[in-house]
Amino acid sequence: MIKNQVNQREIRIGFIGVGFVSLMHHSAIKQTKNARLVGVHDVNQELMKKRASEWDVRAYDSIEELLHSPDIDLIYILSPVDHHYEHARKAIEADKHILIEKPVGTSVVEIRELARLAKERGIYCVPGHNYIYNPSLWRIKRMIEREEMGDIAAGWIHYCVGHSDEIFARYPGVIMQIMSHHAYTLLYLLGRPKKLFAMATETRPNKLGKEDQAFVTAEMPNGTLVNLYVGVRTDDFTAQPWPFMVKILGTEGGGFHSWREGVNTRKVGTHPEAWIPYEESYQFEADFLVNSVLLGGERPLSTIEDAIDTQIILEAAHHSAKTGNQIELDWGS
Repeated sequence: MIKNQVNQREIRIGFIGVGFVSLMHHSAIKQTKNARLVGVHDVNQELMKKRASEWDVRAYDSIEELLHSPDIDLIYILSPVDHHYEHARKAIEADKHILIEKPVGTSVVEIRELARLAKERGIYCVPGHNYIYNPSLWRIKRMIEREEMGDIAAGWIHYCVGHSDEIFARYPGVIMQIMSHHAYTLLYLLGRPKKLFAMATETRPNKLGKEDQAFVTAEMPNGTLVNLYVGVRTDDFTAQPWPFMVKILGTEGGGFHSWREGVNTRKVGTHPEAWIPYEESYQFEADFLVNSVLLGGERPLSTIEDAIDTQIILEAAHHSAKTGNQIELDWGS
């Protein structure tokens, strides 16, 4: 039960963290009606002041000052994942609704505790599962729910985007850092898998002791296999590149989503070009959170409970890749 419903017609937002992903969220909020970024905080004071000046918002000297500001309704947790739990807990205790960038936490235990605290305080605690906030994935989900594909027979979720050694060095590995997108997309479209098997390797000559590509085969309750792949060693330079792709096949039809549905030649972060569906996912996410959830009372497309399930899948995949064992997933009751 959400006790702290927002009554005004404008949602005022604060950022904790102003790294690269904050640029995507800022752009999305600017295009979202009834939403306004009003303040930011970051431990990097120079970058924080730069962003605040560029965006014409307030730079808060401390997290506590930002969290207890009466001028802020919603907090975006955009700090490094190691700080997500601490920052999200403080935001919940300050009675602020929150969006937490993926990965939501470093363990199932952390995310379950955030879910408990948010429920206790009547707070929206929404994971930043932005990829599913895209109309082509909504269409695939509708087709599945209406049984327009017939029986689901196979699926693929594929990510291949080159990352520099400098950027990759910040990651714990691609399973825990990037495959969260695959896991929550799988949950959104098809639900919980029954078991999985994973393989992971590091292909870079400059070894950092963590995987830069991974493959997971997930078996769904009906026996369908869904293949999840992530690789950050190189971009896909082929005639039909798949930087991010989702394909679901049924006995009577299928659905397909790709970032290549819209392309611009400008470079964006780690991406060699601008993939419009990727950028739009942040805008659709912000619009849905502000206008459908906080102001409209609807359920988020992906909840903190889905974030728990996502982490369960990631931890199982990591264990499978380390041990070479197939993992049966225990979803309890």
